[in-house]
Amino acid sequence: GSIVSSSPNNRYLVIGNYNDSAASKNMLVWDMLSVTQLFTLPWNSYTLSWRQDGARFAVDRGTIVDVYSTVGSRPPITLSGSFPRWSPDGKIIATSISTTVRLWDSDKGEVRLTLPGRFGDWSPDGTKVSTILSTTVKIWDTATGGVVGSIDGFAYPVALVEYSPDGKS
Repeated sequence: GSIVSSSPNNRYLVIGNYNDSAASKNMLVWDMLSVTQLFTLPWNSYTLSWRQDGARFAVDRGTIVDVYSTVGSRPPITLSGSFPRWSPDGKIIATSISTTVRLWDSDKGEVRLTLPGRFGDWSPDGTKVSTILSTTVKIWDTATGGVVGSIDGFAYPVALVEYSPDGKS
């Protein structure tokens, strides 16, 4: 199998190749502006998530998320969890572990907040994040960790939460 993922700014490209040969289980990271290969990573990704500016990306390895930089020689940061989701400004990255969402400082790799539920969505300005707790959606302030809203009473478990582009609904 293979994966090709372009950064949002189309400057960087990750190409993953996987077959039975151990030599070809890798991911190549390219700078498309200079058309040079930046580095090679071992193939172990379930998903890949780019920060909006393309300067960093997160590789989901099932229960571990590695955060890599495409700029400079910064070592990767390893976070616990899966399903990485960047905040709109790229300063926070959310991961999920079972029924818990962790918000990490994306530069330091330190937990800023731990919230109950599954990840829902970031507000467009990144000041709020939603989590799903079965038939309830909680909206949290990302600075304080306080609940700023709760939507409940759904007849069935909530599967997906998405903010409107203006963040008002």
